[in-house]
Amino acid sequence: HSTYATSWAQACLPIPALGTTHADHFYGPIPCTRALGDDELGDGYERKTGEALADAFDGVDPLQVPGALMAFHGPFTWGATPESAVEHSVILEEIARMAYLTRTICGNCAKRLSRACSARLCSRRGARRALSPLKILVDAVVLRAKYSRCR
Repeated sequence: HSTYATSWAQACLPIPALGTTHADHFYGPIPCTRALGDDELGDGYERKTGEALADAFDGVDPLQVPGALMAFHGPFTWGATPESAVEHSVILEEIARMAYLTRTICGNCAKRLSRACSARLCSRRGARRALSPLKILVDAVVLRAKYSRCR
């Protein structure tokens, strides 16, 4: 499993929407499931995992958020094709890394970033598009520069 997304999953935390890269690919926070109970870890574990993932999307469109975190486990992603699912995995890991770094560097401004990102998400709903790696890098650099001194 990928390092940063798995770390969020092991902490049982959703990945907050903190930046434009997130907003470009996932509409809202990336949910984390509930922890499976001891009675769910034996026979039927895979089915219980699927049910926990489905439960995490109560009120959330899984086509707008093409990934989730399984508590104490790691990330799951999906897409229209296997290639699309893999692309979402790569993007999810980068978003998880940036969210971790943002909270580490600027924990006190994370809520402001989340509100700013929510406004961007609302303005772009339904307009998600595949972005080039260069565009993703530029978005990350611009966001870092814009909020590098938020206190």
